Amino acid sequence: MLSTDSPRRFSGFPLFSPQKVQQSRNDRQSVQEQQQQQQQQQQQQQEEEKRRKQTKDRDEATLPPSQKKKKKTIRQAIGVIITDSRTNKVLMLTSRKREGALVLPRGERNDDIQETSEEAALRILYEEAGMRVIHQSPKHLGTYCEANKRGKTIAHHWMYEFRDAKLIQTTPPTKTITNSEGQQVVQKQRDVVWVPYGEALNATLDRSMSHLALKNSSFA
Repeated sequence: MLSTDSPRRFSGFPLFSPQKVQQSRNDRQSVQEQQQQQQQQQQQQQEEEKRRKQTKDRDEATLPPSQKKKKKTIRQAIGVIITDSRTNKVLMLTSRKREGALVLPRGERNDDIQETSEEAALRILYEEAGMRVIHQSPKHLGTYCEANKRGKTIAHHWMYEFRDAKLIQTTPPTKTITNSEGQQVVQKQRDVVWVPYGEALNATLDRSMSHLALKNSSFA
């Protein structure tokens, strides 16, 4: 049956008024313009940074070799362990920086003269402890990497051991250093101390590379 009701009438505003449509278009256009401006600013910053880098590289290229900035290289540190199986003791040195603390003989390899790590170990033992080893090559215990907070390697620690070595006690060479006040002073000599292996482990708890090398030595 067909309904005889009159059709219903709807009143009110249309769902999409011309004003709202135009406003929506304007908003989209404004967003697009902002994005374009940001892209242009980023592109300008990149181009400016590129120009600054090119200028810096060009200026450095014209500098004499003595004034050119050297690139940072990975530090090559050398550590030496002297062990005596008859007494179960390890040679250690008094620390220059921490009163009462003991440390292993340590230094750095001189790559300027193409020094090998083994040669550096012998030199450091003499310079730091006044000890010369007779007719014995060191045993390589391992090379450990040191990284900064960003995970970039900043140093290699080459650790060596001389076991039951024939040693000659001499006087270490005198070194002159610059103190915090900019004055040239004679570096304080270290005292040589033979300590039991267990004490050496305890003394190096805050020196991870030395502690690890001791745990890998012939006493372990």
